[in-house]
Amino acid sequence: MEGVVTERHGRWVKLSTEEGEAILKMKRTKSPDTGVVVRLTKDKSNPSPFVGEIVLFSKHRLPPLEKVRFFLKHLRTPRNTTESEFLLMLVTAVETRLGKLSKDFFSKLNEYYTVGETAEPRGILSSLVKGILKGTDSDEEKIDGEDKLKAFGDWLNFNARPHSFRSYKSETHPVHVFVDYEDKSFYVSWFEKLKENTLDGKIENDTIFVVYDGDSLNTERIQSLHKRLSKLFSKVYITPKRSVIREGLYG
Repeated sequence: MEGVVTERHGRWVKLSTEEGEAILKMKRTKSPDTGVVVRLTKDKSNPSPFVGEIVLFSKHRLPPLEKVRFFLKHLRTPRNTTESEFLLMLVTAVETRLGKLSKDFFSKLNEYYTVGETAEPRGILSSLVKGILKGTDSDEEKIDGEDKLKAFGDWLNFNARPHSFRSYKSETHPVHVFVDYEDKSFYVSWFEKLKENTLDGKIENDTIFVVYDGDSLNTERIQSLHKRLSKLFSKVYITPKRSVIREGLYG
């Protein structure tokens, strides 16, 4: 990927590429100047004096660095650019509704993001993550108890609408569920055997489309997911993200 540096602010650099816009966090004190064309590569043998990581990427135009610097500074590095973009939309929605957010808000969001609540998901969220959540069965008696993270999750989702984010405590890393009720899309990510798996989907009327990525969803689990979703939608399509279809099309 190649891009032109359009902004610089402290350790962060914004690039404009053919695919969209990216924000990089530089790992060295030296950063490329505005207007410079840079090529992003994972080749560690490359002699480039610039070393950084993509912390935010969007196919759409990103806000100026000055407006997102607080978000970039206080939020821990998300799992991937899809989550970071969604978190930015989430935080922006809350800030638009309530005004400037404090460090305490980001501290709570970090804890919610990395730990997760113990409450059971309901509705379509239950259909999406059932069979994914692990290590929480023994906590069922605590679900209706005092769960500060659940309370924060409820508060966050109320003030971030039409965006929604739920983080559910699981065996190793929490299961993350992002929903955009405006364009009726969703994104789920979880870890099994230290490998990330994702479900990326969209709802159109009575039809749901799901694209999965990861080795944990075998034929049996995909069929189980299809069965659960079929109770909510008249048409269900589940396909792999990879170009080589190993498990087939489940429609």
